Amino acid sequence: MKVAVLTATKRYGGLDVTLESLRRQTYKDFVWFCYDELFDERLEVFHDRCCEDRIRFSYNKPEAKPEGYYSNLPAIYNSMIEEALWEGCELAVSLQDYICIQSNGIEQFVVAHEENPRALLTGVCSMLRYPDASCVKDREGLWTVFDGPWPGPGLENWDEIEWVDVRSLRHGASLNRAGPIEWEMNWSAFPLDTEVRFDEEYGEHIGHENQQFAWTCMNREDRPILVQSSNRAYSFPHRHYFPEEWEEQQPHREANQEMHLSKFGGIERLRAGEMR
Repeated sequence: MKVAVLTATKRYGGLDVTLESLRRQTYKDFVWFCYDELFDERLEVFHDRCCEDRIRFSYNKPEAKPEGYYSNLPAIYNSMIEEALWEGCELAVSLQDYICIQSNGIEQFVVAHEENPRALLTGVCSMLRYPDASCVKDREGLWTVFDGPWPGPGLENWDEIEWVDVRSLRHGASLNRAGPIEWEMNWSAFPLDTEVRFDEEYGEHIGHENQQFAWTCMNREDRPILVQSSNRAYSFPHRHYFPEEWEEQQPHREANQEMHLSKFGGIERLRAGEMR
């Protein structure tokens, strides 16, 4: 089964972590689709690093976002889905930059997909306490913002966790049914035979495009949503480095939340509660 790994980014650094995670994967039949708003600046280093590590990839510059929009993220995901289908991929794995995954992370999703071919899957992703802002070498580092490639913590180093994804505590180690509010794009998987696409209206602000996608898959195609708590990942708290950017995003997050709740709120909360 060919897997499409989907990464959309506009941040400096971070892709070194993604590439290192992909290089170590036990499951090798995947293509990395990366849409990068820093494409022009990062093309040469991206190409060289991926070829050096023999990673099959498709590296692309996203289309410009519509006037007045905060981002083009939902449209980028839709473009990656279409490209993955053209390449003959059957399963999409979404992996955000700055996230370190286990060496059998993709393999765990593949096995779960084979056992539950219609399901949307999500792993769990806790946030690290280290590295912190003192470790940043270059705020605008194209490949890494640290002194060298960041390998991530050992997966046993729970003392370095800033917060633990509560889904891992609530659901345990096996696959468990969940609602759309628990399907997180940062580290997740979904079958590419779905006809659902991301609602591009969500690009006007920030957030909830993942919940819109999951809710629509569940409601329109009767697809289960499963949390795979054993499939753990770690993210360093990149938002803590540049707090002014986080503050600027808050009004956009609130706007999308209000829109999302007006579309799905009451029903989504009810269905999510029934599935826990």
